[in-house]
Amino acid sequence: MRVSRAPEHRGGAGSPIVLILVLLIVLIVGGVVIFLLLGRNPLAAPPVANPPVNAQPIQPAANPQTNNPAPPVSFERPTLAPVSPQEISREPASAGNTPFQPPRVDFGEVVAEGFVDLQLLGGTVRTWYTLHLDSSTKQTTYVFALYDGVSGEMSRTAIVQDYSLVETIKNAQVTIFYPDYPERVITFDQETGTIISQQFYTDQPNEPSMFSREMRIDLIHHNLALNNEDGSIRADLQVDLTGIVSDREGISVLQNDPVAVENALNEVQLIIDQIESRRPKS
Repeated sequence: MRVSRAPEHRGGAGSPIVLILVLLIVLIVGGVVIFLLLGRNPLAAPPVANPPVNAQPIQPAANPQTNNPAPPVSFERPTLAPVSPQEISREPASAGNTPFQPPRVDFGEVVAEGFVDLQLLGGTVRTWYTLHLDSSTKQTTYVFALYDGVSGEMSRTAIVQDYSLVETIKNAQVTIFYPDYPERVITFDQETGTIISQQFYTDQPNEPSMFSREMRIDLIHHNLALNNEDGSIRADLQVDLTGIVSDREGISVLQNDPVAVENALNEVQLIIDQIESRRPKS
């Protein structure tokens, strides 16, 4: 009788299970290796580097031709020297509370003066003008004043020295009046390319003082200088922390900006041109 054996499987009956376990071990080990090598999520965004604590300050803009920092603007620091008050007075030339009173002005012989209505950004503005000639210096001064349409009080004035009918203006001194604050005087000078703005607080209480003379002296600070990064704008402060003005408390700001000066003078020139086109000619 012939006996036949069943075929044997190499590796035994558990070989597939062993292969699966080996594959899982390989995957786990590979994942651990990748995690250790990368140390983070490969899809995560890179961290933002913090600036060093001892970072250098920002330097002025460099000149692309020389790669050197641009030198700071150099000009004299303003001082607290108030504009001469006798040039123009807000007090009316005649007594009474009549609105639209012209100011007191004396720059020489009156060549022409009167009122006209101008068309400005805010609408129709009542405007007074006067043209003076100094016979000794032959200097012509142009002055105009703008009035508030409701109260009839003068709100702004402008003084132009060395005025000429055939040339554009080269300077202007603009005064802005406030109902409850001292006026601000702004001077535009084409020759120096500067704008000076001054405001002084003189209408403050004087006596009696709560503080001794020594204490007041300790709390008065004269000529505190401020300036921007490139030095093109500088300010000079004089303050009295006791609130009682011993001399003149105020601020003077000087800005070196020839382009702004030119633009401001052009706008003042447009107002003068409109006055000249509307005023009666003899």
